[in-house]
Amino acid sequence: MKKLALPITIAAALLAACGDDVENNTINQMGMEVVDSEDDLPECSDKNEGEQAFVKGETSARICVDGEWLSMASDGSGNGDFNCKTVELKDKSGLKIVCNGDSIGVVLNGAKGDKGEDGQNGTKGENGAKGDSGAGCTLKDRTETSVTVACGDSTMVIELGRASGDDTATISLDTLEGYTQKGPFLKGSSVYLYELNGSLNQTNGNFTSVIASDDGRYRFRTRGLKYPYAMVVVDGYYRNEVTGETSDAPIRLRAITDVSGRVTGSANVNLLTHLEYERANNLATGPGKLKLKEAKHRAQAEILDAFHIDTNLVKNVQSEDMDVFGKTDADAALLAISVLLQGDGKVADLAALLIELADDFADGKWDGDSSAARKAALADWAAMADGMGRLDEFRKNVAGWGLSDTVPVFEKFVRKFYTMETGLGKCGSEDIPVGTVKSVTNPKSIYRDELYSDSASMIRFVCDDAEKARWRLQSDIEKDTLGWGDTTEGTVRNGRINPNLTYVYQDTSWRYGTAMDSLLVKVGGTACLNDGDTSKVTYDNLYYMCVDQTAGDTTRKWVVASDIFNDTWEMQDGCRELGVYGLGNIVAGRVNTERNYVCENGAFRPVTNNELLKGRVCVDYIQGQIFKVSGKFQKCDDKKWKAVADIGATGVMKDAAGREYKTILVGDQLWMKENLNYEVSGSYCYNNSSDMCAKYGRLYTWRTASKVCPTGWHLPKLTELSTLVTYVQSNYLGEPVAGEVLKATYYWSDSGKGTDFFGFSALPAGYYDVYTNDFRQEGVSAYILSSTEHSSSGVNCLLISGSTDAVNVYGCIKDHGYSVRCILDD
Repeated sequence: MKKLALPITIAAALLAACGDDVENNTINQMGMEVVDSEDDLPECSDKNEGEQAFVKGETSARICVDGEWLSMASDGSGNGDFNCKTVELKDKSGLKIVCNGDSIGVVLNGAKGDKGEDGQNGTKGENGAKGDSGAGCTLKDRTETSVTVACGDSTMVIELGRASGDDTATISLDTLEGYTQKGPFLKGSSVYLYELNGSLNQTNGNFTSVIASDDGRYRFRTRGLKYPYAMVVVDGYYRNEVTGETSDAPIRLRAITDVSGRVTGSANVNLLTHLEYERANNLATGPGKLKLKEAKHRAQAEILDAFHIDTNLVKNVQSEDMDVFGKTDADAALLAISVLLQGDGKVADLAALLIELADDFADGKWDGDSSAARKAALADWAAMADGMGRLDEFRKNVAGWGLSDTVPVFEKFVRKFYTMETGLGKCGSEDIPVGTVKSVTNPKSIYRDELYSDSASMIRFVCDDAEKARWRLQSDIEKDTLGWGDTTEGTVRNGRINPNLTYVYQDTSWRYGTAMDSLLVKVGGTACLNDGDTSKVTYDNLYYMCVDQTAGDTTRKWVVASDIFNDTWEMQDGCRELGVYGLGNIVAGRVNTERNYVCENGAFRPVTNNELLKGRVCVDYIQGQIFKVSGKFQKCDDKKWKAVADIGATGVMKDAAGREYKTILVGDQLWMKENLNYEVSGSYCYNNSSDMCAKYGRLYTWRTASKVCPTGWHLPKLTELSTLVTYVQSNYLGEPVAGEVLKATYYWSDSGKGTDFFGFSALPAGYYDVYTNDFRQEGVSAYILSSTEHSSSGVNCLLISGSTDAVNVYGCIKDHGYSVRCILDD
């Protein structure tokens, strides 16, 4: 069964007529206990007065009052029958009025005592020393709606159940709870509740609790409060929204509240409740004193206004109802002020600042001796933090605590504060569009430049970020390139303010460059743009390479290329593309001609003395290939040169596509042992069949054939074809029948097969008549193109026929397609 919560209000002005003194004892706070019988109830005494208990078998709870356990019988509505009585205070100075277990107030003895001014025990005595003993107070009558109390000759009626037009107090709350926040205070932080009398002075009614959850929530059981006012104080470590971490030291915050207005029994403690405390107290107790609620409202409005927060946005919201995890503008305003005051300072800095501000706000104005400088400092920090994107970090910090799904939109209040204090104005407004550059007008700001001349030291802000419309400090580069606008990639200019500085336009913005950017551009080069780029222009006979100044840095500079790079500059492409420099050739340096290099794995390296003596290096790319090394044919095998026989030695060759072909050494010539099958425009497969290309290779026009042999090889001259024929005829032991010993033993018709004695393996691929689009003589004739022309439309070919063992020089048509055999360069 829940405890009885009777809504009772007191006419505070009537109580004041009998004095504001209170009984000198500590109010106890205990929970409801369940016992088996009335005999099991603990002794009812001063120590547990107000405690409630439930006896099994009874229909209502009991409460300890005046040494007796009284029944709290209810009619089922929750209000119950009114049962009011008086209890004499311990010091005999008056009565405490208790209705259904709730203390609704205190009246003091004496007929005319007004706050004790005329003496507590006499009518006119000085400090009560000479006066006659005044009459005590007694309960004369009670109804369901009022209690009548007589003190001497005066009688007063205390109304129950409705509020009066003056300050009221609901003091029958079962609990008072809320959240303690800077960010949330941590579990284990101490919370204190102090009862305050009508003069907002502390009574002896006080409670202590400890925060038991990560969200900073506290809870007090408050039955027995005699006055409607309370101060809640929290002391402990808190979550810092700026760093996202726990504070480096504890801090103490307080709140003053009118519990009669706490319908839900909740009151948060935060920076706003703390800052308004002194001001609200002064307004409620000073000349023309206001009701506490009105005093707090005015104090809150004055503080919000000082932070340039529109009070209409938080209208009718009390500071103790604001929550840094809430959704309203009031909640956002609280979080914004918390961020601004925290800044990057430590807890000691914040504590000192809160003392300063609370003292300054005590008169309702932020106008102390250091206030202007303080506002400027907060604004400067906020402007810089916003420009650096840190407000996004603060939001992530609060969300990252995992205590709520909501983070209010505090950023707009932070921006409003610093734009007003700096004089920058609202970024992104109609008058200040994105891209506007302005200077700070606040003379106390560290960003105020009194001169504002067109100098490198001037300080300006730029309205940036179309989405968030925030100000950020303009960089030195922006100041020095102001007004240049967009231009082409790689443009180089000297500074507008500082002509000694160089800038490069890259990726839609200007960045720092170097003097070499300017110099190389002037002599026909380019700006240093991408790491690894090389200058196409030399300066002082040296080449330069573009490098990052630091790892991953977009600010790059030209540096003199390495000795190898400078010595092999013009040959770099040939090496990377595995052209002539990829065949193990040794080349002398461009700058230092005494140095020698070889291309290996796409880059040049110095050669060894032994490699230099050979005249060619056996590199990976030419493994298995045969070359003339030191005047003799040798084969590159396992990065070593190995001698080969003069006749019949085989190797490999690669075309431009990387396809490998067998090669054959015939006399002093190294030939392809296969027909070339490198696909290119101006080449054909017999009968347009890819199978025929695989069998015989492709057929090439003369103009195409002159370009298809890979680097280091060439289309043979007629004289080289004649040398081949002469050699095989001279070195064959039988009759001089060149066609027979050059023809392959396969693909020819039965009567046309050769012996292939020298391994040349000539194939009967026929030819292609481009004029009639006919493919002819496959299986019976081989036409091998030469590079030697015999007329404007004709070229010499070597014709090997299946019908004879003779070999003839034949006039081929340049536009027709014939077989190609490449020969190694000398």
